[in-house]
Amino acid sequence: MPAATDKFMKVGMSTATTLSAPGYTIGNTSITVGSTTNWPTDTGITFAIDTVTVVNGVEVQDAGSYNEYVGTVATGTTITNVAWADGDGNKNYSAGSTTRVYIPVSKTRENRLVDGMLVEHKQTGAHGTVTADSITVTGNVTAANFVQTGGSGADGWTVGLATPNTVTCNGNRSYDLVFNGTDLTGTLSPGMRLRTTRTVAAPTQCTSLNGSSQYYSKSSPTGMTFTDDFVVSAWVKLNSYGNFAIASRFNGTNGWILNISSSGQPTLTGLNGGAVNQSSISSYQSIPLNKWVHIAAQLDMSAFTATTTTSYIMIDGVDVPAVVARGGTNPTALVQAGNLEIGTQSAANFWNGKIAQVAIYNAKVTQATMRGYISQGLSGSETSLISAYSFNNSINDLNTSNANNLTANGSAVATNADSPFGTQVSGSISSTLDYAIIQKATFSTNTTLTVQVPEGCTIPTSGGVSATSYSTQKAPYGMPIQRGKWELVCAMGAQINTGSIASNAIYNLNESINLPVGEWSLSFAVPAYFGDASSQANVGFSTSNSAFSYPTGMAITNASSKAGGGSGTTSYIGIYISNLAYTQSSQIPIYVLLQNVSAGAKTFIVVNNETAGFFKAECAYL
Repeated sequence: MPAATDKFMKVGMSTATTLSAPGYTIGNTSITVGSTTNWPTDTGITFAIDTVTVVNGVEVQDAGSYNEYVGTVATGTTITNVAWADGDGNKNYSAGSTTRVYIPVSKTRENRLVDGMLVEHKQTGAHGTVTADSITVTGNVTAANFVQTGGSGADGWTVGLATPNTVTCNGNRSYDLVFNGTDLTGTLSPGMRLRTTRTVAAPTQCTSLNGSSQYYSKSSPTGMTFTDDFVVSAWVKLNSYGNFAIASRFNGTNGWILNISSSGQPTLTGLNGGAVNQSSISSYQSIPLNKWVHIAAQLDMSAFTATTTTSYIMIDGVDVPAVVARGGTNPTALVQAGNLEIGTQSAANFWNGKIAQVAIYNAKVTQATMRGYISQGLSGSETSLISAYSFNNSINDLNTSNANNLTANGSAVATNADSPFGTQVSGSISSTLDYAIIQKATFSTNTTLTVQVPEGCTIPTSGGVSATSYSTQKAPYGMPIQRGKWELVCAMGAQINTGSIASNAIYNLNESINLPVGEWSLSFAVPAYFGDASSQANVGFSTSNSAFSYPTGMAITNASSKAGGGSGTTSYIGIYISNLAYTQSSQIPIYVLLQNVSAGAKTFIVVNNETAGFFKAECAYL
């Protein structure tokens, strides 16, 4: 229906007419004219009224008589919904041949046209942002829960999805996104792709160290006085296994060290009065190579237990099996000494790979809090923080109160174009975009999406998500689809000697994946060496760390034999399971167990030094 408020108004040709009785009085909403031939009737109209004086047969507009009005054509001679719009000032007009009514080239009309286009267009002519106020929505879609439907753009993404009210990191690259008061389950389902936009830009660079001479140091660091409870964390990407230090303060006798062992296991050590006088916590698991991994290690030297609240190792935001150890005089406190160093310890054990977002805390940090720190760049204001370093084109301390700014050694630089945030399919890094696959979508008052992100992406739990898009396509623009990016890998790099296991007894290999919610394809490879050629074992996945439960253990019945050291023989087998479909309804650990099914007690050696094993979960929706 035509309306006087229309932004887009048509015009006509030969529209001039005159005002008929009773004329126009300010406040009138209807006038009568001589004719509306050629006036548009399917949109509102902008028309002018003025008066003229005939001079030598020519109509001359009276000064101050021009005004523009809007309205709609009701009949051939009636204009309704009349309202003053612009001009010399609203006034009364008398009927007669010298009071003209016509459709002009009008400022009012032209400005309305431009205003209407600018609602969804930029001045360049490109389409602007579509919002709930700029598009008509119908059915159960309202301005309050607006979702753009009807197809995606040329890049494969459908924009306009509501932004999440809260984001929670579950660990192992799993996140819960909660959208308050809106049901998105009619639009979003498992397997669909998600793209989030950060409000605060993420770091796009890191430092890449050569493993032989490059590191960073700070002599006499300020504020580093802790003797017991402390935490060291970092994002790392390791090129090869070796005894490499991530961060340390150690003078050969006293201090502390966060390092990776020669088999790839993170260890945090506190020392007091000699290298043998130490307390430490070490992961049973190794970190994978050539992948961004977040490591957080907490050491409580006085309590000296491995729990989620005392001493722990977290890999990618989940607690992993770990063991505490003491040596020498079994110190319950460390002594601070030496330079603060990143990428080495006492200018030795140089890191071979990339490092970003290093943080040192002088008190315990809860695992939930640490998961919150993982997903965005460090600010320098984190609770109990002594020093932090982004290595995003800077080696200065983010905690400006201590300002333990680093010195680069061996020509080390913090300008490598890689980051644990914002990885694109091309390998380039975006400071604002991250990607995910929806694993679960539920609604009860609020919509909760459980999503999985690839290696090299996170979703900020603070700082905000400013926009969210979705796609039904497998590979919308920018979406990382390389299989290796979507694997959760538990590397088994260290030899495990089970000792003597009774017949049918089960041994926990301390290898597990805290498997997030969703659909997964599970695989593992376990090189196992048995005590004799007749030994047999079950090795398999389990939701229990002491008994086989689904998926069941896989029987190994055909062990081949191999000459062992000294006299006698041993048997060996590579135990491999590939692409076992598994649905995880809640995030819990999945363990790898070994069961002796031989007639008598046997000794098994798994993950021999010759060959490492692995436990891998791949997102099934990839």
